[in-house]
Formats: sequence, C-alpha cells, structure tokens
Amino acid sequence: MKAAIFDPGKRSAAFHLRIEDVPRPQVAPGYALLRVLACGVCRTDLHIVEGDLPVLRQPLIPGHQIVGDVIVSVRPTHAESSLGVLRPRRRG
Repeated sequence: MKAAIFDPGKRSAAFHLRIEDVPRPQVAPGYALLRVLACGVCRTDLHIVEGDLPVLRQPLIPGHQIVGDVIVSVRPTHAESSLGVLRPRRRG
C-alpha cells in the first residue's frame, strides 16, 4: 500500500513528504483496515512538520482524520466486545 511519509531531515516545504510503498498492516481483533479516500492533517502534524514539535517515531505517516471504505474488519474477542464494534457503512 502507498503512504505519504514525513522526512524530518528535509526542511524545504516541497520535500517534507515522500510517497512510498509500505507493508500492509495486520488487522487485530476489534480493528478495521480502511482504504483512505480523503485525509485531513491536524495542527499537531503541522507543528511536527514545521519543527515546533519533535518526531517521536519514525517513519511518521501524518494524517489520522480520514474518510474511507472498510476493506477488512476483524470481530473483537468476547473480552473485547464491551469496547464497541465498528459498523461499516452500507452502500446502496
């Protein structure tokens, strides 16, 4: 899958992000894998890009405010079921 990865070594606005192939994450019980259709970037991500906040882990893939389609979902185990379950949107 493709991801926009922040490169903290670059300080030119044109070169902060690079698009790379990254491994597809394993989906744990109670989670879902989404195909991102649109992604917003929060102010905290912008502070990191601008150097106001440190990069705490690398690689950093900014953007967690997304709209997407559910590709894979895994039901939670019995012990996790009280946490809630993602209900995918149905089309049509």
